[in-house]
Amino acid sequence: MYVNFQKYELKQPNNCDVNFIDVYEETLSDDTRMAQFCGTATEPQKSDGNLVYVRYFAVGDAIRDGKFEIVYTAFRESDKCIPTEFSCDDGTCIDKSLKCNKMYNCKYRYDEDPALCTPDDSHNRPQNRIFNVKCELESLLHMIEV
Repeated sequence: MYVNFQKYELKQPNNCDVNFIDVYEETLSDDTRMAQFCGTATEPQKSDGNLVYVRYFAVGDAIRDGKFEIVYTAFRESDKCIPTEFSCDDGTCIDKSLKCNKMYNCKYRYDEDPALCTPDDSHNRPQNRIFNVKCELESLLHMIEV
Protein backbone atom coordinates (compact mmCIF):
# COMPACT_ATOMS: atom_id res chain seq x y z
CA MET A 1 0.00 0.00 0.00
CA TYR A 2 1.18 3.53 -0.79
CA VAL A 3 0.78 6.22 1.87
CA ASN A 4 0.89 9.68 0.28
CA PHE A 5 0.48 12.93 2.21
CA GLN A 6 -1.62 15.32 0.13
CA LYS A 7 -1.34 18.05 2.76
CA TYR A 8 1.02 18.28 5.72
CA GLU A 9 1.49 21.08 8.22
CA LEU A 10 2.68 20.91 11.81
CA LYS A 11 2.24 23.77 14.27
CA GLN A 12 5.91 23.67 15.27
CA PRO A 13 7.90 22.10 12.42
CA ASN A 14 11.35 20.74 13.28
CA ASN A 15 10.41 20.45 16.95
CA CYS A 16 10.05 16.69 17.32
CA ASP A 17 9.48 16.94 21.07
CA VAL A 18 6.26 18.90 20.45
CA ASN A 19 4.73 17.36 17.31
CA PHE A 20 5.40 14.57 14.83
CA ILE A 21 3.73 11.94 12.67
CA ASP A 22 4.85 8.31 12.69
CA VAL A 23 3.96 5.76 10.00
CA TYR A 24 4.05 2.10 11.05
CA GLU A 25 3.66 -1.15 9.17
CA GLU A 26 1.65 -4.01 10.72
CA THR A 27 2.07 -3.04 14.42
CA LEU A 28 2.71 0.03 16.56
CA SER A 29 6.23 -0.96 17.61
CA ASP A 30 9.53 0.81 16.99
CA ASP A 31 10.85 -2.00 14.81
CA THR A 32 7.93 -1.58 12.35
CA ARG A 33 8.12 2.23 12.12
CA MET A 34 8.55 3.13 8.46
CA ALA A 35 9.04 6.88 8.96
CA GLN A 36 8.77 9.77 11.37
CA PHE A 37 7.98 13.27 10.11
CA CYS A 38 8.43 16.37 12.23
CA GLY A 39 9.87 18.83 9.73
CA THR A 40 8.29 20.78 6.90
CA ALA A 41 7.96 17.97 4.34
CA THR A 42 7.00 14.30 4.09
CA GLU A 43 7.94 11.51 1.72
CA PRO A 44 5.56 8.91 0.29
CA GLN A 45 5.76 5.54 2.04
CA LYS A 46 5.32 2.08 0.55
CA SER A 47 4.28 -0.77 2.82
CA ASP A 48 4.74 -4.43 2.03
CA GLY A 49 1.39 -5.37 3.56
CA ASN A 50 -2.16 -4.06 3.66
CA LEU A 51 -2.03 -2.67 7.20
CA VAL A 52 -0.56 0.74 8.03
CA TYR A 53 -0.86 2.83 11.18
CA VAL A 54 -0.45 6.60 11.27
CA ARG A 55 0.24 8.14 14.67
CA TYR A 56 -0.05 11.87 15.27
CA PHE A 57 1.66 13.15 18.44
CA ALA A 58 1.38 16.73 19.67
CA VAL A 59 1.39 18.64 22.94
CA GLY A 60 0.11 22.07 23.96
CA ASP A 61 -1.19 24.36 21.24
CA ALA A 62 0.34 22.09 18.58
CA ILE A 63 -2.52 19.64 19.18
CA ARG A 64 -5.17 21.75 17.49
CA ASP A 65 -3.12 23.28 14.71
CA GLY A 66 -1.58 20.23 13.04
CA LYS A 67 -3.15 19.49 9.64
CA PHE A 68 -2.64 16.64 7.25
CA GLU A 69 -4.48 14.61 4.64
CA ILE A 70 -3.38 11.16 3.56
CA VAL A 71 -4.30 9.05 0.55
CA TYR A 72 -3.88 5.28 0.87
CA THR A 73 -3.58 3.43 -2.44
CA ALA A 74 -3.48 -0.31 -3.11
CA PHE A 75 -0.93 -1.36 -5.73
CA ARG A 76 0.31 -4.51 -7.42
CA GLU A 77 4.01 -5.20 -7.83
CA SER A 78 4.84 -6.02 -11.43
CA ASP A 79 7.26 -4.91 -14.10
CA LYS A 80 4.43 -5.10 -16.63
CA CYS A 81 0.99 -3.66 -15.91
CA ILE A 82 -2.18 -5.06 -17.48
CA PRO A 83 -4.40 -2.81 -19.66
CA THR A 84 -6.67 -1.84 -16.74
CA GLU A 85 -3.67 -0.59 -14.73
CA PHE A 86 -1.34 2.40 -14.77
CA SER A 87 2.42 1.92 -14.34
CA CYS A 88 3.94 4.03 -11.57
CA ASP A 89 7.38 3.49 -13.19
CA ASP A 90 8.74 1.94 -10.00
CA GLY A 91 7.74 -1.69 -10.49
CA THR A 92 4.20 -1.14 -9.25
CA CYS A 93 0.80 -0.79 -10.91
CA ILE A 94 -2.33 0.99 -9.72
CA ASP A 95 -5.87 0.95 -11.08
CA LYS A 96 -6.06 3.03 -14.27
CA SER A 97 -9.00 5.06 -12.90
CA LEU A 98 -6.60 6.63 -10.37
CA LYS A 99 -4.54 8.31 -13.10
CA CYS A 100 -5.14 12.08 -13.26
CA ASN A 101 -7.73 12.09 -10.45
CA LYS A 102 -6.12 15.10 -8.72
CA MET A 103 -4.65 12.93 -5.97
CA TYR A 104 -1.20 11.44 -5.74
CA ASN A 105 -1.57 7.67 -5.86
CA CYS A 106 1.89 6.63 -7.11
CA LYS A 107 4.83 6.87 -4.75
CA TYR A 108 6.64 9.30 -7.04
CA ARG A 109 3.42 11.06 -8.15
CA TYR A 110 3.74 10.10 -11.83
CA ASP A 111 -0.01 9.48 -12.01
CA GLU A 112 -0.58 13.27 -11.84
CA ASP A 113 2.17 14.28 -14.27
CA PRO A 114 0.73 17.14 -16.41
CA ALA A 115 2.42 15.66 -19.49
CA LEU A 116 0.32 12.48 -19.04
CA CYS A 117 -2.98 14.10 -18.05
CA THR A 118 -5.29 15.33 -20.79
CA PRO A 119 -8.67 17.08 -20.71
CA ASP A 120 -10.23 13.65 -21.36
CA ASP A 121 -8.89 12.53 -17.97
CA SER A 122 -10.92 15.20 -16.17
CA HIS A 123 -13.90 12.83 -15.93
CA ASN A 124 -11.96 10.58 -13.56
CA ARG A 125 -13.37 10.63 -10.06
CA PRO A 126 -11.38 9.65 -7.00
CA GLN A 127 -11.70 5.93 -6.33
CA ASN A 128 -9.93 6.04 -3.00
CA ARG A 129 -10.66 7.97 0.15
CA ILE A 130 -8.94 10.94 1.70
CA PHE A 131 -8.81 10.67 5.44
CA ASN A 132 -8.87 14.12 6.95
CA VAL A 133 -7.65 13.46 10.43
CA LYS A 134 -8.23 17.00 11.66
CA CYS A 135 -11.99 16.60 12.17
CA GLU A 136 -11.66 13.25 13.88
CA LEU A 137 -8.78 14.53 16.00
CA GLU A 138 -10.77 17.56 17.17
CA SER A 139 -13.60 15.26 18.26
CA LEU A 140 -11.16 13.05 20.13
CA LEU A 141 -9.52 16.03 21.82
CA HIS A 142 -12.89 17.37 22.91
CA MET A 143 -13.68 14.03 24.56
CA ILE A 144 -10.30 14.05 26.34
CA GLU A 145 -10.72 17.61 27.64
CA VAL A 146 -14.16 16.94 29.15
